[in-house]
Amino acid sequence: MQYNSKGLTPSTLDENLTQWTQTFQSEDSGKYGTDFVITKESIIGNLCTASSLVAMDFEEILLFLQKNMNPYTAEGEYQDILYKLIGLERTYSTYTVVQRTVEGTPNTTAAAGSILFRNKTTQDQFKLNDDCQIGEDGKGTGSFTAEESGAIDLPNNAFCEIITAPSNVIAVYYSNGNQIQLGEDYESDNKFMSRWEENQSLANSDSEGGIKKYLMPYAINNSAKNITIRQNRNTQKYEDVPLHSMNIVINSSYDDETIAQAILDHIKDGVGMVGDIKVTLEDSEGAEVDIYFSRADLITVYFKIVVTLENNVYLSQVQSAIKNTIIDNFNLNMGDDVIANKFAQYVYGVDGVAEVNSIQVSTDELSWADKIEISEVEKAQLGDINVTE
Repeated sequence: MQYNSKGLTPSTLDENLTQWTQTFQSEDSGKYGTDFVITKESIIGNLCTASSLVAMDFEEILLFLQKNMNPYTAEGEYQDILYKLIGLERTYSTYTVVQRTVEGTPNTTAAAGSILFRNKTTQDQFKLNDDCQIGEDGKGTGSFTAEESGAIDLPNNAFCEIITAPSNVIAVYYSNGNQIQLGEDYESDNKFMSRWEENQSLANSDSEGGIKKYLMPYAINNSAKNITIRQNRNTQKYEDVPLHSMNIVINSSYDDETIAQAILDHIKDGVGMVGDIKVTLEDSEGAEVDIYFSRADLITVYFKIVVTLENNVYLSQVQSAIKNTIIDNFNLNMGDDVIANKFAQYVYGVDGVAEVNSIQVSTDELSWADKIEISEVEKAQLGDINVTE
């Protein structure tokens, strides 16, 4: 194996055996002469071959480590760990959720999972993810999830060709007001590296990437997704932040003084800060410094779930399990919207649940919706979960 400015170059079996031959032929060995030859049949030949293969295995390990400790060549989980050091996290694929008008027999219901249609042009398929109530006018709004994850778009003018549907449904189509939440594609290693190259210059302490890097140990789940940097440099991007200033917003369980000290330790002099929290500290020279930042606004979200249970199963037997599965999977970061139907899959996984008739969310337990929008400075927290049948 050679190591030079180009990195590690692995050796071949022939190179290793040649080295063994030269070693045993040298005068320093004192045992073999220049006529020494390694053959497959000899004991010494087998030992040299085996030791060479072991050495080559170690070289492969070193090459693997070298590759995955280099931010330009690291892959998979190694790339995730390296880039997280400067506040970058990979984007994972999510599912597209769309609304479409369902037309059929008035005052009837289309059960969750009973309608499957496809975009006739692209053949992308979408399935009804919650019960759809068809009103007196013969129309209802259904929520559909793409069968494949990723950025699966469904244009307003796309023809929705029904694959399967119950007898009370005759058509699925777009109407004004139907919404779409486009899923995200899994960020490949190459795209993740490109984003790292674009952001590596931001590792300075007065930049978004640098501040996230230093504050990550104090954020919930040690995640950069629980830190938002709202910074105006020479343009007014945020109306409530003055020019040449920044507002650091963090979702953290640490006290104000600890967070403020972390900011003071790494922020550059002259960077203006704003926020609704003010902590006065002393700098290295004993002068008082005011540190401003904000905490994420916590938005309490309530769930209302209606289920149909299997025969001989009572609500009292499964109610706790349904609540616990929502609690266990309510792992949202700052800025993550709460989409009720995404939690239906967990309820279906509870033993004894036959159908999830409806699942809705609310911030006041008065008005209920399929989705609660959360801004970049907000964080959803779980409130009460009401389960009925």
